[in-house]
Amino acid sequence: MQIISLVNKATNEIRESYGLENFDIPPENIHIVFEKAWLRLEKDNESVALYSPMMQGILMREQPAKIVFAEKLFHEMLHFKSYNALQVTNSENPELDGYRIGLIVHTRDGKKTYFRNLNEAVDVEMVKRFIVKLSNNPLFTKELEQTK
Repeated sequence: MQIISLVNKATNEIRESYGLENFDIPPENIHIVFEKAWLRLEKDNESVALYSPMMQGILMREQPAKIVFAEKLFHEMLHFKSYNALQVTNSENPELDGYRIGLIVHTRDGKKTYFRNLNEAVDVEMVKRFIVKLSNNPLFTKELEQTK
């Protein structure tokens, strides 16, 4: 709960720097999935977290390290707190789909996506800056000492 609060605060500081209001994501919208269940859930088994705009939730694979949990949560909260817009596609079989998520843009037919890599690059840079700030937080001192 402390890490969720810390990450909400850090992502809200970014929003405030762009003139946006605070937007706290409640813990009820963050779901930690045990390792064995994640392996059944996630097809590629490489991802460790994801944000679902349709479900307004974050799914995360359990993390034994608090600092890794904070890093992954920060990344997904950036997606959650970015501009999000849904659309009904204008394809032969219309369906509800994302239109804009951060810098990512989906075509109106839902078949192509643009700027995904750019969006991820911006998020990763912001995560790097966030992690540097955590080095002074007592919540992570023990893990950082073990890493050294």
